[in-house]
Amino acid sequence: MLFALEGKNRTLRVRGTDMAQYEDNRFLYALAGRLAEDPASIGAGHETNSDYSPYFIGPFLLIRYDKRKKTLLATQHRFGGPCNFYFCERDGNVLLSTGLQELRQAAGDGFRLNEAMLPHYFYNGFLPGKHTLVAGVFKLPPGVFLEFGPDGPRMERIAFAPPDESPENLEELYRRTVVGSIQRSTADLTHVDLALSGGYDSNCILFHVRQSLPKIPVRAFSVGGVRDVDETQIAAAIAAQYENVTFRRAYVSPATLDALDEIVRCLEGAVYERGIFLQYELAKLLQVNGCRQLVCGECADQVFHARAYTPAPPGTFLYGYADTPWEMAAYVVLKKNALMLRAFGIEGRYPFLDAEMLKLGYRTRQQNGVSKEFHKQQCRRNFPPEISVLLTKQGGSTALSPLFPEAHDCLAQARNTAFYDPDFRITQKYPREEAVRDYLLSLLYLESFQRQFCS
Repeated sequence: MLFALEGKNRTLRVRGTDMAQYEDNRFLYALAGRLAEDPASIGAGHETNSDYSPYFIGPFLLIRYDKRKKTLLATQHRFGGPCNFYFCERDGNVLLSTGLQELRQAAGDGFRLNEAMLPHYFYNGFLPGKHTLVAGVFKLPPGVFLEFGPDGPRMERIAFAPPDESPENLEELYRRTVVGSIQRSTADLTHVDLALSGGYDSNCILFHVRQSLPKIPVRAFSVGGVRDVDETQIAAAIAAQYENVTFRRAYVSPATLDALDEIVRCLEGAVYERGIFLQYELAKLLQVNGCRQLVCGECADQVFHARAYTPAPPGTFLYGYADTPWEMAAYVVLKKNALMLRAFGIEGRYPFLDAEMLKLGYRTRQQNGVSKEFHKQQCRRNFPPEISVLLTKQGGSTALSPLFPEAHDCLAQARNTAFYDPDFRITQKYPREEAVRDYLLSLLYLESFQRQFCS
């Protein structure tokens, strides 16, 4: 959807239908996400930079245009929305859009690569804050309020309000919150489609769906690699333990890499991470099977991480799951999943990003530490033994090796790419061969982005 604030008075023009729209006497509203309350309640207080998460179920993007003040207000979930919100200025007008290609067409002149930010891209796979891979084009950062009025743009972080830590049985709080969040994510569904791996989080959802909705059909979808890491075997064995659960799978293979241009187009250059190839094959599998809503276990690792409630300090260059879990969830985990699903016409549902779940994560941060120990403990306590014995330490992953023929020389191929840097320090996040594959793919991804968005 495209929003244009034209002239000094910032008169609004709207084009597109990919967000729900309605208005009252004062505001025009557009939103992506699922409302938990009546739409009229959102505008009741007219606060500009409040936390609107309680009005929604999971991630959201909320745009409000104040017709009296000629001001556009944008906000989203603390971990980001189901789509990005981009903006730029052209000829005295402000253009804002939920799609980068749509913004490019409206801007009317060539986009160029944001070369100054490429070191951040290569070392992290995303650009922090408001930056994008296009020079002069910016995005709304997660957990930030944006105001565009006659005086120009203003951004302000929405402070996380810690919940009241009154004495309460944390196990009971956990049970009530998890069950409630999953129920809110599935309440309107006649059948449940969910992404299933061999990890705790997707299996937590499956278990509680079967407990709360024992008769509703469940379809479990899983993706593995044609060689090396393949969790579909474990996921299939788990699905077979339940009644009325069917299982479907797909694989990452060299054919997946042939679709790199499509993958980059779906993600709009927002994130490169090795999990994007799994996400692409999952989205294809879902589309073939007519899926419209998918219940996902994304971001549980970060919600149940002791460090997730304090943003990284200003000037941070290197981000990682251990030290900056909130940023990794917001810029990588949620984005690669939500943007890919949205590109295939599928709505992601995220119980672990429910507003009440974030309060639970904060309340149990000491018990969870940096490896969600309390969450895993409660899962093991609830799951039948035959399920617990099948769980792996880290669910929902594949290696990069299935994308290439065996013995393929990735370093030699990398040297022939446009953005290869002989001084680049290969990451130590993965074993050496996997790290070289990762570097090569980040180079190919950037080349594809430049061809599609900056030519």
